[in-house]
Amino acid sequence: MKTTLQLKLLPSITQHALLLDTMHVFNAACTWIAAYAYAEQCTSKFLLQKALYQEVRQRFGLSAQLAIRAIAKAVEASKRDKATPVAFRPDGAVVYDERILSFQGLECASLMTLQGRVIVPMQMGAYQRVQFSRGHGQADLVLVHGQFFLLLTIDTPEAPPMEPTHFLGVDLGIVQLATELRWARLHGCCGGACARALRKSTADLPGHWHHICPAATQEAVRHRIPVSSLGQSCDLQTPCCPRHRHEGRACAGRLDAHPQPDDGSQRPAQQA
Repeated sequence: MKTTLQLKLLPSITQHALLLDTMHVFNAACTWIAAYAYAEQCTSKFLLQKALYQEVRQRFGLSAQLAIRAIAKAVEASKRDKATPVAFRPDGAVVYDERILSFQGLECASLMTLQGRVIVPMQMGAYQRVQFSRGHGQADLVLVHGQFFLLLTIDTPEAPPMEPTHFLGVDLGIVQLATELRWARLHGCCGGACARALRKSTADLPGHWHHICPAATQEAVRHRIPVSSLGQSCDLQTPCCPRHRHEGRACAGRLDAHPQPDDGSQRPAQQA
């Protein structure tokens, strides 16, 4: 897996101006190459390099490898959208490889500029020092709020996949288990007492048991049976668990049991 390591450069005033000039000229060359590629409708790096290499070096004063990197950057951008000309910001990234970038230990970096190589001190933290050895020498020189950074590409080994041995249960707080034909909602807080009460209330109607639906959906409304056909049901005003007895309300959805009208009207709104 490839990741990016950010290294902070500490150039002097002269080195900062030189790096900034190199960045501006490099991106100007990229814009000019991209305009030529758009006009010719050519996104082949080999053909553009053959046609523009000498002119790029003479027109912009770039070194041999910087000219190659400018052509490559312009080609990559042009391939994304061949119908639109590409332009680069003056402070866009400058692409360096191992031919124009080298490191002197963990303290300095040698970069190619318009005036030759400059050795720039750099600063890195403990994490960067550990991961630095995995770098391949290719990096991007970027300018962030007036400060130069090198974004170094490194190879990070992927961790082996973890095989779970235990499972964690998550309570989503869902207590409504089912809805009776009379819209009495059954909650799971009584350890099965609600379901037993429902079965008791419909024990004399075995043929209608399959009409009890898990939720008050439109399909359940369409297939409901009249309340009068339920016959004798259990007392919905008697609490069946200590929790509801303490709160003064009944279980098995007794508080929010609203008989559904048989005339096809809307279901009554729940009380807060």
